[in-house]
Amino acid sequence: MTSYLNNLTQYNIREDSICIPTNVNTFKQLSGEYKFQIPCTSPDVSVIEKVITSTEIISTHLIKTPQGTSADGQTLTGYKAVTVGNLKVTVQYDSFNSEGGLNVVNYLIPFSVPIVVPSFYSEYSNVFSSVDIEYLDVELIDPRNLYISVAMLVAVEV
Repeated sequence: MTSYLNNLTQYNIREDSICIPTNVNTFKQLSGEYKFQIPCTSPDVSVIEKVITSTEIISTHLIKTPQGTSADGQTLTGYKAVTVGNLKVTVQYDSFNSEGGLNVVNYLIPFSVPIVVPSFYSEYSNVFSSVDIEYLDVELIDPRNLYISVAMLVAVEV
């Protein structure tokens, strides 16, 4: 687990990949910005205390694509590995009403990333995916809204 402090907010990132590739052949950077509301049943946010995040890979499957060279010069091998998963974000915060202690909200951010498979792929090869969270930031927009920014590296090993 990786842990760091940013503006007095503690971030804990759990690495949940079952198989972490050691010989990464190809990868893709995935970044996103999201705005979430605090549920109506939860109190307003005063201060974000802790953010816990993890990833879950649901599936990695191969799709057949055209072969050739793309407009940006990438060699298209005829196959892509599509990694489908979820980014789980748990935010612990203090409310204006300090009697309740820490409050918790959970968010689930689905993702799907197609990655061109290397040219030495054969139909008998095993394909392993991993997701590493490189950057995560949660900011308070107002007492009812959060801004989440994330950068993930999705890697495929054949």
